[in-house]
Amino acid sequence: MSILASIRKKFSPLGIVAVCLLVALAGAACSIPKILTPQEKAEAAALEKQKARVRAALTQANRTKEEKAEKEAEAKLARDIRNTTFHPVLGNICGVDFIENKCEDYSFSFDAPDGLFSASGCKTTVPKQKVNGYSRCSTIKGEWAKQGNPTDFVGQYCWCRLRGKNRSDLGEWVFDSDAASDDGCAGFCADYCGSDVRHRGGRWNREFRRALCAAPKK
Repeated sequence: MSILASIRKKFSPLGIVAVCLLVALAGAACSIPKILTPQEKAEAAALEKQKARVRAALTQANRTKEEKAEKEAEAKLARDIRNTTFHPVLGNICGVDFIENKCEDYSFSFDAPDGLFSASGCKTTVPKQKVNGYSRCSTIKGEWAKQGNPTDFVGQYCWCRLRGKNRSDLGEWVFDSDAASDDGCAGFCADYCGSDVRHRGGRWNREFRRALCAAPKK
């Protein structure tokens, strides 16, 4: 015998209606959110505060870890700079003071097939000097602040090199950036080089200048 048939046998029509109403009300009651007592509210609030403290502690721990890693990277770069073997043809253009300090201004022009950039007014412990260099657009991609050898003259990848006091005294090519298009590189590569020699933030500009000043990779 089915459940429905059993109910019909035991209850009158009105009784069946009453049972159905009770079942419906019970279902509705289950969908109503529980009303918390004051004590339960206080416990829930305390739990949320505890969760917030844990999240804050984890955030601070991650920040401390990142700051420690950054300080270690800074210290390693400082040691590497002191041990840098400077490019033999760049004369007094390069040096620890130039690599570690910041240049104030830059300008650029186009000198086909390479762009010409300059970074002037470098703050160093030696007299102010103008730093010149060339930019080149190439189809050859490199790794940022690493030396390489772009052999062609048209492409989207921007390379930079320093020039000594004589136009024939040239440093090594160093990869700067991906300009996304050939035209974008042609229009802005020299600007990128001058800008990054001057003011790329923190240790990054020092890494870039160090690569420009360093002796050729062996």
